[in-house]
Amino acid sequence: LKPMKSSKVLALPRDPLKEGMLFLGRSLLFSGQVRSFSAGATKLVQTEMVNGVAMVKMLASEGQFPWGTRIFEHRINPLLIQEMNEALDTAERDGAEALIVAGEGRFFSNGMDLQYITHPGSAQSEAQVYLDGEKLMSRILTLGMPTVAAVNGHWAAGGAMLGLAFDQRLMPSDSKGLFFVPGIDIGRGYSVGMT
Repeated sequence: LKPMKSSKVLALPRDPLKEGMLFLGRSLLFSGQVRSFSAGATKLVQTEMVNGVAMVKMLASEGQFPWGTRIFEHRINPLLIQEMNEALDTAERDGAEALIVAGEGRFFSNGMDLQYITHPGSAQSEAQVYLDGEKLMSRILTLGMPTVAAVNGHWAAGGAMLGLAFDQRLMPSDSKGLFFVPGIDIGRGYSVGMT
């Protein structure tokens, strides 16, 4: 394992949320029995506590949203933003000492949900979706606990910005996941909150 930025990482399991352990420095950050503290009909995000650490997994459900985006890409849209904010609320309310967010499947996050933003039936404007996404990233960036993105796969565009909002980013050294920010190449600029 090679960390994305300088840190003392000893080991990262292929699926840290499933295997329930992550080592930082010389100490074990978490390990042990998992108890769920997220309930309801949430299908995009799963939140669990393991020895005082909030572990949030963006689930790789099959299928598409009504506007055509594949769910397993973890694209940033109002539904994902809402569920991520709920997970952060729960972590803060339950007194988590750290936060780890991982994607399930091939993507950590494939960016802003451009299909949602351009869909004629979208309930929110493009500007509002970007603003709410930036607020989520700002919240993670300033959260009152250490934050780690356990990057499992591709993290692109707005998903790259999301990953950069965490204190640490970890990715297995043999991962085929790509980090890239293609907005300028496709004619989209980045807002002040994302630069």
